[in-house]
Order: sequence, then C-alpha cells, then structure tokens
Amino acid sequence: MGFNRLNPWVIKQLNITRPTWKKNSFQLFQAEKLLIDQKFNYSNVVYKETPFTQDSPFDGLKLYKPQESEIQNMIHTRSGFLYGLLFVSFILIIIGATFVLRAIKKEQKLLGMKSNFLSSITHELKTPLTSIKMFAEMMQTGRIKTLEKTQEYGSLIHKETHRLQLMVDDILNYSQIDQGVIKVNLVEHNLMNTLNNIIIRVSPIAMTKNIHFELQHPGSAIIKADPQYLESLLQNIIDNAIKYSPRETKVQVIVSEIDLYYEVKIIDQGIGIAKKEQTYIFDLFYRVGDEMTRKTKGSGLGLAIAQSIAKLHNTQITLESELSKGSTFRVKFKKVPNA
Repeated sequence: MGFNRLNPWVIKQLNITRPTWKKNSFQLFQAEKLLIDQKFNYSNVVYKETPFTQDSPFDGLKLYKPQESEIQNMIHTRSGFLYGLLFVSFILIIIGATFVLRAIKKEQKLLGMKSNFLSSITHELKTPLTSIKMFAEMMQTGRIKTLEKTQEYGSLIHKETHRLQLMVDDILNYSQIDQGVIKVNLVEHNLMNTLNNIIIRVSPIAMTKNIHFELQHPGSAIIKADPQYLESLLQNIIDNAIKYSPRETKVQVIVSEIDLYYEVKIIDQGIGIAKKEQTYIFDLFYRVGDEMTRKTKGSGLGLAIAQSIAKLHNTQITLESELSKGSTFRVKFKKVPNA
C-alpha cells in the first residue's frame, strides 16, 4: 500500500509528502510489522535505516535503492531510448529536408519552364502578327498592283492567321486542362475522317520542307471519341513530327486493327529523343534541350495537351525513339463493336 493511505497527522509528522519521498522506495514498520511500503521492490537493497524514538508509534524506516546492476540497466535502457529518439529525430529531419529540397527544386524547374514558355510564346505570337500587319498595310496602301500578288499575300495572311489560331487553341486547351474543366463528349466517330482532315490541313506546311505523308489504314475505323479533342490530340502529334523532321523525309500514319482496339502509329524520320528525356516529353512546357531543338519553334504545350486528352479517352500515348533515328508515337482507341 502507498503512503497516501496513512493518517494525515502521521504524513505531516514524517513529512513524506515531499517529492523526494514520492520518488524513493521505503518501508515503515510498527511493532516489528510492516505498516506501509512505497515502490518497494525485493530486488532493491537497503542503503539507509532510520530508527525512531520511544515516543514514536513506529519502530523505524528503511530506505531502499536499486542494486548497481539494476541502475546500470536503467541507465542503458534510458540511454538507448534517448539515442533511439535522437536517431529517429535525425532521420525525420533528413527526410523532411529532402522533401523540402525536392519541392524547391521542382518549383524552380517549373518556374524556369514557365518563363521559357512565356518568352517562347511571346516570340511565336509576335512573328505572325508582324507578317500579317506588313502584308495588310501593303494591300491597304495599294502597293500591290497585280491579282497574283494579292492572292499570294492573302494566302500568306491566311497561313499566319491559322498559325496564330493553333497557338491560341493550345493556350486555351492548356488553361482548361490546368483548371480541370475539360469534359469530353464520347460519340461514335470515324477515326479516318479526323486523320484525313488533319493531313489535308497540315500538308501545305509539310510541303515547305518537302515532307511527304504516307497513310496506311484498314478502311473505316469507328471508335468512341470526342471529335474536337481527338483532332487536337492527333494534330499535335503530327505537327510535332513535321516540326522535328528534316527536309526531304516522310511521316507515316499507320492505323492497325489490334484485337479490340485501333492503334494509330505516327512515325517520323526526325532528330529523335534521348532516353533520359523521354520521361519528360509529355510534361507541360517541356522542350528537348539540345541545340537543334531550341532552334525549332514551339511552346512546349502540344504533347502535354495530347497526353491529357488521351487520358480523358481512357488511353495514353506511348513513345519509342532513338537519337538521329526518328520517333514513333502510338495511341490506341477502343473499337465500337459491330460498327
């Protein structure tokens, strides 16, 4: 039993309510009988024995302490606990610092990519606007005397306007993807109609580099897709193939029927992509970092938008590429049964 069960007068007389007593192990005897013990342990040893006077109702008080081996064990146990606590704290600090550094590095990289994007897109917007302004002023001032020149400059204005429209569409699509507001409307759609329209649209641009298209397909290919976003997905990949292909090459667009899917494979003979950069090619604002690529116009949004649209169609774009040997982009769409 504990000392708190003693008569209050006895507790007061012995003054055993002090913190020192509460921490000590002791026994109190009366008429040679144990009256009370406090934290008594039979493995402890007596280190002090105090007799009382004849007037005292108690015979004596024995104070105990742990044996040396127990003290050593206690010290080792507490030391081990403290060292373990310090070690865990150190590990947590390292882990926390690692996450913070990674977050900072990622944020810096993203800020750098956004800065490059703003610089690039500003230049990309300025170039066609300058051309459009120049040709429009020439037509307005009557400096163009022949119908052929009027048609030529009108064609150039149309080309630059289309280029502007594509960039604006990319920026708007990126904004919608970033805000998570894109909703696709999946309907039965002929994949070949989309591919034919894209090839007709981009052929004049490809011909400026004497790049030829080779389209292989099984005929009709009915899939479930959103026609508008499907066109954006495939055109971004095809535009990318044209952009990074040298002159006098070809771009192959092959549609194959594989089990329950139609696979679109877009193969170019371009500069290729290094293995270490293939992981990032679908990241927003990312552009391959070699000198040749930096000379190529672009915003770094096209493939990121294409991959995001692919995911909205429950599929994804895969890449096979090797430096100086071109790239192959693949994307599968589920067939519509019995279509």
